[in-house]
Amino acid sequence: MSETKEIVTLRKQLHDLLTKAQAHASFDDVVKGFPAKLRGVVPEGLPYSAWQLLDHIRIAQHDILRFSTTTKHKSPQWPEGYWAKKPEPPSTTAWTDAVKQITADRNAFLKLIAKGDLFAPFAWAMDRRCCARLC
Repeated sequence: MSETKEIVTLRKQLHDLLTKAQAHASFDDVVKGFPAKLRGVVPEGLPYSAWQLLDHIRIAQHDILRFSTTTKHKSPQWPEGYWAKKPEPPSTTAWTDAVKQITADRNAFLKLIAKGDLFAPFAWAMDRRCCARLC
C-alpha cells in the first residue's frame, strides 16, 4: 500500500528537523569544534552550561527512543534525572561520548521515521503514538 502525500511530507519534515539547520544551527554544526574550555562554563544570565544542555539532549532523546522501542524502559525521574548535576563534563571523553550517543540515537529515530507507522499506538501504551512523541 502506498503512502499518502501527507505521510511522505511528514516523514521528510521529521527527518529534516532532526538532521538539518532550518531556523537554527544544526546539532552537528554546533557541537563540531565546540571549544573544550567553554563546555563547562555557565554563561552569565543563563542556567546551564553547554555540557549540561548536551547531556540533557542525550538523556531526553535516549529516553524517548527507549520508550518508543521497548516495553521494559523506565524513564528517569523528572526533572533531576534529565540534567547533569555539575556544569563541567565528568571526564575528558564525556563530551565526545555524549555526541556519539546522540548521533546513534538520532539515527535510530530516523529509521523509525522512515519505516514505522507514525500514528499506530504503542502496544504497551495505547494512548501514545510515535509521531506524538517526536513532534
